[in-house]
Amino acid sequence: MVRFAHPEFLYGLVLTPFLILMFIRSRFISKQSLKRFGNPAVLQHLMPDTGKYKHGLKFFLLIAAFSLLIVALANPQVGTRLETVKREGVDVLIALDVSNSMKAEDFKPNRLENAKRQISLMLDKLQNDRIGLIVFAGTSYIQLPLTTDYSAARLFLSAIDTDIVPVQGTAIGSAIDLAVKSFVQGEKKHKVIIIISDGENHEDDALDAAKEAAKEGIVFHTIGMGSPQGAPIPVYENGRPGGFRKDNDGNTVITRLDETTLQEIASVSSGKYIRATNRQNELEILFREIESMEKKEFGTKTFTEFEDRFQYPLAITLFFLVLEFFVSERKNRWIDRWKTIFPKAAASWIILLLSTSVSAESERSLVRQGNRQYEQKQFSDAEINYRKALEKKKELHEGQFNLGDSLYKQERYEEAADRFRSFAESNLDPSSRARAYHNLGNSLLKQQKLDDSITAYKEALKLNSKDLDTKYNLEFARQLLKKQQEQKQQKQNENKKDKEQKKQDQKQDQKPDQQNQKDNQQNQQEQKDQETARQDQQQQPEQGQEQKPQQISRQDAERILEALKNEEKNVKKKLLKKAPGRVKVARDW
Repeated sequence: MVRFAHPEFLYGLVLTPFLILMFIRSRFISKQSLKRFGNPAVLQHLMPDTGKYKHGLKFFLLIAAFSLLIVALANPQVGTRLETVKREGVDVLIALDVSNSMKAEDFKPNRLENAKRQISLMLDKLQNDRIGLIVFAGTSYIQLPLTTDYSAARLFLSAIDTDIVPVQGTAIGSAIDLAVKSFVQGEKKHKVIIIISDGENHEDDALDAAKEAAKEGIVFHTIGMGSPQGAPIPVYENGRPGGFRKDNDGNTVITRLDETTLQEIASVSSGKYIRATNRQNELEILFREIESMEKKEFGTKTFTEFEDRFQYPLAITLFFLVLEFFVSERKNRWIDRWKTIFPKAAASWIILLLSTSVSAESERSLVRQGNRQYEQKQFSDAEINYRKALEKKKELHEGQFNLGDSLYKQERYEEAADRFRSFAESNLDPSSRARAYHNLGNSLLKQQKLDDSITAYKEALKLNSKDLDTKYNLEFARQLLKKQQEQKQQKQNENKKDKEQKKQDQKQDQKPDQQNQKDNQQNQQEQKDQETARQDQQQQPEQGQEQKPQQISRQDAERILEALKNEEKNVKKKLLKKAPGRVKVARDW
């Protein structure tokens, strides 16, 4: 690819046609003057050594030298070169609250979306600082490790929502502990944690965690999302509002901004607390605070840049000027002998060169056209041109790699992964293979094939161990895989608990049935006893005879008493309902 450092000098080429017209006019005037002087045929015999085309050759050399001089002034830049640039800044970790209370709509559209906009505005202002994202609710996770790739930060920021964390609640202390572990250990400065939350901390002691972190030289800034008056938390069902969240007593939950907690956290390190507003201009204060901090050097970063090539047209310009100086206007007899042979040989060479280079030029032109369309975000059109170029030359590495990029931009991640995989396995250049494995890892990550993406990133690091972006993506893929495994384990544990609870319920349901059977047997025994008692009464002497008081044996009395107790138990069981198990009350907002 070629570009010009000073393209404004190219306007000087507009003078070339005027110079050519002036030369043609001067030759025409010269011929008219010779005709007035005498017969041209006679004059030709009088001046046999005068060259017929020497004037044109000398002018051609001069006009070519003039054009190339203008091109040299425009400074064409071709190819790339590696440079090292020092970056200085601070490490900034943003801990974003994604609990359900951040869905409250006292900010428009809600607290969470307003916070994401605040972070996006901050990314627009940061330059050399490294930034990372942590999301937290009941637990905390690293959403993006520390990086200078702000475009990646915007990508991950757009995917944040309340359902990204499996355990709800609010544990600011957990987020602080995770942020401290994410920084480079051993440094006592250049570290900032920005906590964006409504401050309703339910799970742990955030102030103690902040005090421990402040001992490591970490500066805390906090942004309060919400209003002290509070707002209800909407509940959505299939993307539609379905009322508001309620607590265990059936009351509507009102979430309020807890400024005291956030102010205390900021005060432990002389940081700033700011209450967010819909104007979203409060980040200017934090940005000035970060800019005033002492910077640290992140090392060096290599990047590619176009290399100057003005030397070549300038050298050709000098060559044409020297050649023009030595070209005489007199005829050269040796040249006259070869002038009939040279055109044929030159034509043959030109045809041969054109036949071998037309196909290559057409392939490169298709790739260049695809590159222009890619830069204009016309990814489908770029794909068509890359495929056409590969049909002409399958081993065109640039076309293969760029085709994979165009497929990735169209979110056809599986096809892009196939392209990058074949490119990485066929190309012998370690740098190109490292880039291919990096992009292969990104494509697999988009398909949620985390194990394969981790393998691809590792292959890229084997070829280029200094690539920071690959390291960050590898760490992110590992964290995402760990999170999925934890969610899967948690789901398995919940399923296991549900099965155990069902078994216990079945056992409890079987116990009353067994007890009822036992009670029925006792009732039958009581009926038999009552029948026996009636028969005994019938066998008593007739009226008028002396009746002796009926004597009941001790065993019969105990049996009757036991029967009465069982009957009382049955009555109580019918009247009382089964008491529900005790439910642990917890705040999931």
